[in-house]
Amino acid sequence: MHSVLKNAHHKGAQIPKAKVLPLLSLPLILVRPFGVLVIMLGTLVCSMAAMAQGTGVRIESIAASQAKAEPGQIISSTFRIVNETDDEREFQASAELPAGWKLAVPLLPFTLKASEEKFLFVAIALPKYELAGSYSVNVKVVDTSFESITDAARISVEVIPVAKVEVRPPAGEYRVLAGDTYTRTFIVANLSNASSRFEVDLVSHPLFWQASAEPSEFSLVAGSSQSVVVTVQTPSDIDREERHRITLKARSLDLNHGTVKAEAGVTTIVFPRLLVGDMYETLDGEYSFLLSWEEDETIAAQFELDLKGDLGEGRWGEVYFAGPYPSRWRGQWLLKEDRFHVEYGDEEKGYVSIGDETLEITSLTERYFYGRGIDAEIREDPLSFRVFASKRHSGWRPERLAGAQVSLEAPGNTEVTLTALQKEETQVPNFLNRGRQKGSAVSVSAISNPAEGVELEGEYGWGRFDDGTGSGSNSDSAYRVAAKVNQDWFNFDGELVRAGANFPGYWQDTKRSNAHLSVNVARGVSIWGSYGESIYNLGGDPLRTRPEYSYRNLGVSFPAGPLGNASVYRRWTRREDTSLFQWNERDRTTNFQLSRSFGDWSLTGIAELGKRQNRLTGTDRNLERYRVIFSARPGRDMTFSGGYSWDAKDTALGGAR
Repeated sequence: MHSVLKNAHHKGAQIPKAKVLPLLSLPLILVRPFGVLVIMLGTLVCSMAAMAQGTGVRIESIAASQAKAEPGQIISSTFRIVNETDDEREFQASAELPAGWKLAVPLLPFTLKASEEKFLFVAIALPKYELAGSYSVNVKVVDTSFESITDAARISVEVIPVAKVEVRPPAGEYRVLAGDTYTRTFIVANLSNASSRFEVDLVSHPLFWQASAEPSEFSLVAGSSQSVVVTVQTPSDIDREERHRITLKARSLDLNHGTVKAEAGVTTIVFPRLLVGDMYETLDGEYSFLLSWEEDETIAAQFELDLKGDLGEGRWGEVYFAGPYPSRWRGQWLLKEDRFHVEYGDEEKGYVSIGDETLEITSLTERYFYGRGIDAEIREDPLSFRVFASKRHSGWRPERLAGAQVSLEAPGNTEVTLTALQKEETQVPNFLNRGRQKGSAVSVSAISNPAEGVELEGEYGWGRFDDGTGSGSNSDSAYRVAAKVNQDWFNFDGELVRAGANFPGYWQDTKRSNAHLSVNVARGVSIWGSYGESIYNLGGDPLRTRPEYSYRNLGVSFPAGPLGNASVYRRWTRREDTSLFQWNERDRTTNFQLSRSFGDWSLTGIAELGKRQNRLTGTDRNLERYRVIFSARPGRDMTFSGGYSWDAKDTALGGAR
């Protein structure tokens, strides 16, 4: 009888001896023939007594029943475990977690004596991209020998909404004609773990250029993106190449924790207008056609097939062809002359460009290269790899160039790029009496956004250059620093460049600096000023010009009520060739601009009044220039533009007009 009770005890039935044995001993002594039946009855009574006392182990949370955490964090909770049996037992704890969640610290078996307790620490790692919401975690403890001795406790985890907004600019550099309307497509991605409404804001530099973004407000679920199309109307009075900078800012309206705001910028090159009296029309979208003529009815045409569409959908491409212009137009700095270009790519994986396109490589070492070439990039976050090659036709110094780039997205909204290139002349005119010039360079650049609305750029390069005279190679270095600050009440944009004479880059032997500052003094009213200086061929190479150019602008932009938007600015410019002494001019002009929109079309008038001084001849001339520009956009894929310009100059100051 004693052995039977002992076996029953080891099977997990908890039998208090003082209560159970008196009940069993009497029937066994008196009714031995029915021993088997009595044993079965005793076992049943023992089981009922064990059930009345519990499962034999108890687990309970001693921390808060609900925890809050961000995606990617590690949460912890402490549980109290008590062995309520009369024996020493081995237990194993486990956790039932939502999909993707993991234990940061493994749970190992442990032993508890009778009535002994233990505090169990549980650490759980949340997935990096877990959606916001409430989740349950069950922690279970079980006897390693008897599964019936078990208990469980539950805690709730609330994953809080964390904002992470990203703005992706369009790939590649874009070029348009002065006076034309162009569009750039940005991608706003909601990388947050919750849905939100978003609002976009647009910063346009120069400020007085008309720009709009569509849509300006939208909703996105977690992990989705939205294409935002920016439309820009360029002025037609540009007399030199201008760079228009668009910065798109996006912010979450519903989320206030995490990266709520993000921005990205893109630059578009705007070329000078066509000759006076030229007319052109553009059908933007699937194809475009540009037609120009002079008063003698000499005609030239360009054709472009645009397959880009929405970059957010992935594939994009462009096919472009432009025939040569009449010979008398040479030197007028026209747009896209005798060019062919094809490009194809994927927004996420990369792109490839082939043709006679002007391809930007890196801002310091080789800003442009011309002629037939290829530029390809492969992206795999956080790295991107780029290769490029070109046979460059640059007048009497044709070259070939090849190189590679590796870019890394570093912490703190920073991108670091390593660039290596090699270039060599392919032909040398006999009268130069030297060999081929060649060089190689390596540069390291970084772009960082340390704070909202602040963008810093820096690049340092070093290389070797052989001038082809037989004197051997010489080494030199170059650097470029730039800063952009866009705030609600002011904007600043500045740049400083210096490249040595033996640095084989596009800015070889160059010194340049420029800055632009605008202050918003009231709603729609801003005071702005700009400054710039550039000097090329600092060493005074007699075979090259040594142009110096400087400008100063000071103006104010303001709303003019029913007349639209107005700008008034004073402009000082100086152009000088200190090597060949071909020109030395200084302009002082006052400019007035008034633009008014009427639904789908707009009308702009510009007047430029001042004087031009020729410092080589010592003469002054009155300078007057007037422009009227009309543009209309009756449909999304159609734009019409037209303009008229006339100049008036005195033969000499005070002379007959």
